[in-house]
Amino acid sequence: MAHGFTAELPPPWLPGRSVEGWTVPAALARRAADEPDRVALQQKRGGTDQALTWRELAATVERVGVGLLELGLGPGDRVAVMSDARVEYAVVELAVWGVGAITVGVYPTSSPAEIAYQVLDSGATIFVAEGDDAMRRLADAPEAVTALRAVVTIDAVPTVVPSVPLAEVERPGDAAGAERFRCLGAALQPDDALCIIYTSGTTGNPKGVLHTHRSFLYASESIVEPPTRALRTHDQRVVCHLPMAHVVGKLLGITVPLVSRVIAYFPERVDRYGDRFVEVGPTYVLQPPRFYEKAASEVITRARRGRAHRRLAYAAAMRIGRALVRRRWAGARVPPWLDLPNRAARVLVFRPLLRSVGYHEVRHAYTGSALVPPELATLWQAWGVDLRIIYGLTESGGNVTAQDRPFPQPVDIGECLARPEWEVDVAADGELLARTPSLFREYWGKPEETAETLKGGWLHTGDVVERDPSGTIRIVDRKRDLIITSSGKTLSPQHIEKELKASPYLAEAVVVAEGRNYLTALLELAEPTVAEWARSRGLATASYAQLAVAPEVTALVEVEVARANEQLGRAEQVKKFRVLPTKLEDEPGLLTPTRKAKRRLIEERFADLVDSMYCTTDADAIQAEIADLL
Repeated sequence: MAHGFTAELPPPWLPGRSVEGWTVPAALARRAADEPDRVALQQKRGGTDQALTWRELAATVERVGVGLLELGLGPGDRVAVMSDARVEYAVVELAVWGVGAITVGVYPTSSPAEIAYQVLDSGATIFVAEGDDAMRRLADAPEAVTALRAVVTIDAVPTVVPSVPLAEVERPGDAAGAERFRCLGAALQPDDALCIIYTSGTTGNPKGVLHTHRSFLYASESIVEPPTRALRTHDQRVVCHLPMAHVVGKLLGITVPLVSRVIAYFPERVDRYGDRFVEVGPTYVLQPPRFYEKAASEVITRARRGRAHRRLAYAAAMRIGRALVRRRWAGARVPPWLDLPNRAARVLVFRPLLRSVGYHEVRHAYTGSALVPPELATLWQAWGVDLRIIYGLTESGGNVTAQDRPFPQPVDIGECLARPEWEVDVAADGELLARTPSLFREYWGKPEETAETLKGGWLHTGDVVERDPSGTIRIVDRKRDLIITSSGKTLSPQHIEKELKASPYLAEAVVVAEGRNYLTALLELAEPTVAEWARSRGLATASYAQLAVAPEVTALVEVEVARANEQLGRAEQVKKFRVLPTKLEDEPGLLTPTRKAKRRLIEERFADLVDSMYCTTDADAIQAEIADLL
């Protein structure tokens, strides 16, 4: 068989087969052998689509793998990759994995400090950078550059030495190198390390979540599994725009296609992913709530700006959609007198509107990674899109639970996947526990934190849940002090607050972002320091309340926030802030006895300030469409 891997194992993408015993290189070789001319990935370049078949993908991966070997890469070495979602990202990761080395995902928005930390923490010796911006950020992290053996560039000027373009890394015609690459791939075992994905810890620096070939292929299986295995048996299209440094982006762009009938379509530029949706018309969508929210806002705006007869048709269609949602939630049969108008509304009204944002062909829609507003899922269901909620963590690899009922009420995270290898339990304190073959192996270099999170083979998720007798699970709280934005980014608020409180002018900082699309902060002034600063400038401020509203003090705080932002990655940066009108110690119940801020209570007490920092246009429009259902 081509590529030097064993051929006896059954194809993992067929119904009823298991990925047990497989490695990623073996799965790639099998696809290339059994379906050589079938399209695997498609990239938009220069305005046109360029398809890569499984045979072409395997051959390209082999050439890049040979080139990486020439750069000194060996089994167990680490390669950091900082790039947007694109075919080259998939090729590089597959090549690194084929050598038996480990990839380290670096977000394209990472600051130089974050780049340095991840390179040094993981011990990466090769860095792959896409674009001049990534090269500039890397150059601003000299301690990382010093630790690297080589830098590989994609569409970038090689400003860091030594560096080499990816096109030169590909080594065609090297028979000895190709044979070595194949032998290394054939020697891999399922429990060998595959990739490190950094996720926020509750304090301080991120933790590197280490996944293996086994865990990542099983994670891919968990994505394919719900609800009908249609991803295994029927051709599917998915647009890959999520960061491939994140677990979901990596799964959708690389390993899910290996175990399914999914073809991954990459946009020419990730900031134009919406155009790619319209062009491709994906049949499968898995993304955080924020992306559904943005698309929904566009649909609503288009519907409201149409001519009078179109607005009337949309209003009538929404009445039908709402009625259908109510009956579905109640478990009632849809009668013919409602089914027929619904079909007409779907074809004549909703489908054209959904076509404008590229969701008109969606058959399987999932969301998770962040708090899902019930009104958002409800609206998509009223439009006829069966949007379901799933639950998983970076540590779980793929899904732990999923809603498996058609058009479910968006009040829970579903049930444990209906596979014997998947188990969930609820601890005495209500924490959700999971035990699956997709669980991560360890936190890189952190055995104590690994032992704390993985106890007896059970992943302690940090989420507090309620589970009803039917097995349906609902999240009610979070044990760990983490926040998750509406785009699915998990952040450590303490890390961000620490940078803000490094200012001598700030006594307390409370970061707000849960379920929101950007970070804000409520800030308490360090009264003695700020008062002295004000007096030295002749400002007539005698109390904390006066300082809090003084324009000059606001300008001072703005400079301090900007300083803190320079030490943070783009996703961690505070976009807006408000100075608290009173000191927290003067508000009963907002501080613990050791003067730790009670985040949730502070957000509730100063809800007006929090709301003033967010543009609620999208959320308000969505809420207005289905207000009578919730």
